[in-house]
Amino acid sequence: MPNWRELYDVATIETNPQFQLKRLDEAEAAIWMRLRELDKSSDGHVERHEIEVAAVTILAMRTEKLGWPDPFKPIGKSA
Repeated sequence: MPNWRELYDVATIETNPQFQLKRLDEAEAAIWMRLRELDKSSDGHVERHEIEVAAVTILAMRTEKLGWPDPFKPIGKSA
């Protein structure tokens, strides 16, 4: 599988929403695989931070550009 950073970079520059969703899914899958690898090591603090930033960006892209619901936004009651 390609490096998560490469997949993430491709996903962030994709302009077609249909393809962007696929690219974000691919990047997210690669990130999860890399995190599993990093779990076995005490190294990788910098990369873990980079992954955290990437994950926040992916969530923002899904909610702001693709219209997904924000999982952190409270659901308000109708008045």
